[in-house]
Amino acid sequence: MALSRFHEMFSIVIGPGNGGTNALQRTLESLSAQSYRNFEVILQGPEDAARWQDEFTSARGIFSAAELPVNELLQAQSSTWRGDYLMLVDAGDIFAADALGTINAAIHAQPGRTMPDLIIFDHELRQGVIRHLPGWDPDLMRHHDYVLRAFAVWRGMFERFSTRAGNPAELLADLTNTQAQLLHVPQVLMELDADKAPVRPLIAPQTTAPAVSIIIPNKNGVDLLASCTAFLSEMASPFELIIVDNASDDPRIWQLYDELKSRHDAKIIHFYAPFNYSTLMNMGVRAAQHEFLLFLNNDVVIQHARSVAIALDYAARPEVGIVGSLLRFPDGSVQHTGMVARRRKDGVGQFVHVLCHEIQDEHGHIGALTAPRNWQSVTGAFNVLRKSTFLAAGQFDEVHLPVEYNDVDLCLRLRKRGLRVICLPLEGITHAESQTRRHMSPEEVGPVNLASLQEMNTRWPEAFASDPYVNPKLLPPPIEKPKLQRVRKRANIRKRLRRLPSKIAKRLHSLASRMPTLLALKASPPPQVPKSSLVLKPGLSIIGHLHSEIGLGEAARQISRACDSARVPTSLINLPLIKRDHEPSFRTLCQPIADRRLSLVVSSVDQIRNLMAVAGEGRWRVGYPFWELPEVPKALHPGLERCSEFWAPSSFIASTMERSTSRPVRLIRQPVVLPAAGPLPKLRAAKLRFFTFFDFDSSIHRKNPMAVIAAFKAAFPSRKDVELVIKARGNGKAGARRLLANAVGSDPRIRVIDATLSRQQMSALMAQADAFVSLHRSEGFGFGAAEALSQGKAVIATDWSGSTDFINEMTGYPIAFKLRPLRRGEYHVGDGQHWAEPSLEAAVAAMRRIDEHPDEGHAKALEGFKLLQRQHSHAVVGAEIARVLSELGC
Repeated sequence: MALSRFHEMFSIVIGPGNGGTNALQRTLESLSAQSYRNFEVILQGPEDAARWQDEFTSARGIFSAAELPVNELLQAQSSTWRGDYLMLVDAGDIFAADALGTINAAIHAQPGRTMPDLIIFDHELRQGVIRHLPGWDPDLMRHHDYVLRAFAVWRGMFERFSTRAGNPAELLADLTNTQAQLLHVPQVLMELDADKAPVRPLIAPQTTAPAVSIIIPNKNGVDLLASCTAFLSEMASPFELIIVDNASDDPRIWQLYDELKSRHDAKIIHFYAPFNYSTLMNMGVRAAQHEFLLFLNNDVVIQHARSVAIALDYAARPEVGIVGSLLRFPDGSVQHTGMVARRRKDGVGQFVHVLCHEIQDEHGHIGALTAPRNWQSVTGAFNVLRKSTFLAAGQFDEVHLPVEYNDVDLCLRLRKRGLRVICLPLEGITHAESQTRRHMSPEEVGPVNLASLQEMNTRWPEAFASDPYVNPKLLPPPIEKPKLQRVRKRANIRKRLRRLPSKIAKRLHSLASRMPTLLALKASPPPQVPKSSLVLKPGLSIIGHLHSEIGLGEAARQISRACDSARVPTSLINLPLIKRDHEPSFRTLCQPIADRRLSLVVSSVDQIRNLMAVAGEGRWRVGYPFWELPEVPKALHPGLERCSEFWAPSSFIASTMERSTSRPVRLIRQPVVLPAAGPLPKLRAAKLRFFTFFDFDSSIHRKNPMAVIAAFKAAFPSRKDVELVIKARGNGKAGARRLLANAVGSDPRIRVIDATLSRQQMSALMAQADAFVSLHRSEGFGFGAAEALSQGKAVIATDWSGSTDFINEMTGYPIAFKLRPLRRGEYHVGDGQHWAEPSLEAAVAAMRRIDEHPDEGHAKALEGFKLLQRQHSHAVVGAEIARVLSELGC
């Protein structure tokens, strides 16, 4: 077990269970034996905890509590349980030795110490059944409770959503509807007094399925295509049939095409070049008229049209990217039920079919053949997805993945966009496999497959590094691919043969120099090999503090996600910050060099000159500057001229830059994370909570938390049902901390959190708030106010500088101000400049207004959310970046 300096507290709630008289004793004995002691035990029901007090004196205690449904238990935190993580078990469940220590160590083994919302782990059932779980799979969970009680939930999760769950199974079912951060510990940590839960079967939808365009690639294959299209006569919902013909030369196929035109009004599209699956399917999509697509190989046979209806029902869900199906060989054995990433013995990654060639009556491990499962990818032989989703993901790659792995690449791109890849256990679908391209010779297939495999390893290293849907305990040993090894060997031989003339010339030169009379050859200079140079690729390199939790790091990460939404080619280059690199989400995505035609440097204005070397020579070098004052000091102006142009994240910064440089300035608004749907109102808790945050490493005078404190005290001088939470962080700054402490005084209603928190923890603090307050004297953009609007919080903000792009009378509570000169020491380059002094009276009035009219605050936030969608969403900003790159020829 790995050790950790951090010790999370676990609250273990034990229900009565059905394990008999000694069941509770067995559970408590396993807990008493834990070497990890930061936990408490709560016994639900009539049991008297006093009997076991002595066994838990070195832990956090054992207590009795009334038996409550899960939803009431969650609301009773602090009064009934107080841990960081809640575990719900039954009497009779037994913890493995060091189970809690193993879980704690796994939590803090995460980069950046991110607190996972949900932790699941492997376990054992009755009769010694070992359950090696996949990762968190919400679609599997809807049909099969594969986790049972082997889980722990972070308390912050319950503050972000409400549930009516009455038992652990219902709680996990509710969690399937949330964006939970999962941690899977692939070790058997509990023995549950339980049997496997049943699997709920798939049910055909009651409503008519949406219209679908069915796209089938074909070459000759008369009998295959006839069998493949037979199910169409049973289709109850509207459809169109599109066949993309790849230079068929069998006269019989034209008769079948005529029959399909007559029977189903089929469209026949012709492609006369060599087989390229990606091109064939992209051509079919361009001809498709309906919103949903069914990609179907001509060697697939569908026995029941309702299977297509079920797949369409799943594909219509907004969180689903693509739907595949359980496929069987004609002999009934399994051909496909999802794909997993594995490595060969030479280290090359491959995707292989799960349970391939398993027999007909095999159920598969944890619902693999009987319940919907999430995977990294599914085969393209049977795929259902939205046309808009396919186009947004960039279609199939016709250049690099013409035959193999185009389906896997599409799935990975959809997963990168936050969408799910699901395989359904649809019955009666068979796949003969690879009949669509059976006319290709091994000499044609081998090099193409090898090139595609190399491209996938280069493009998706993270997919091979860790597969979230595979338990490492179930991974077989690395695989061999003799055929591919031979292809690689032949390719190496060809490469060596191409180099042979050069080697012969060098050898002859050497011999001629030493033995001219023998060879009678005139010595010539050896061939010169030109030095290689970096070839710049289309797109942009995003250069910024991608590993840091500071605002500049978040700005760069969101630009990257906006580019991803528009399929803009990007490379990511991290600028490290000592002691401030605590954000883990981009750890595997960055590279050391800017290799694209445009380099975008996300930085403060005063650092742009120093960072141009990272941008590289010969690129179109663009600054994405952040600045909080109305003027850029003249001493910095020459450094700005090193940029080709500037993209300004706010109107305020755009105006500032236009006055400070001769370079072009474009307004490319800062993208922000937005939920798919509008935020729901937060139920008012016992206390009205205001929230603000700032960084000591920035300027406490700029963020102005003392004004927030003064306004809070003036608005509610004696009330106890209000609270102000101030989140701070940063190094040193003892003087600034004293200023803050003096302003807070002894007011117990003001809580200061002075620590570096993860993005998840910060989101939890925002979720707990009723209103966000930013009485700043200046903002370059205003991430806090934007995040508050995205979560439906009322926002009070000074009506000046960057935040005015989205905070106005319709969207929040803008605070009047007077401009005043900066005082000495307030800002590191503020001489001769001015900024805003917000009105204390207006801030007091806004706080009281939010208290008296909570519905008004949420209504304004909804308008703000809509404004952010129009101006700052990933899709909108990504499309604008794509347009500018096209205009610049990058």
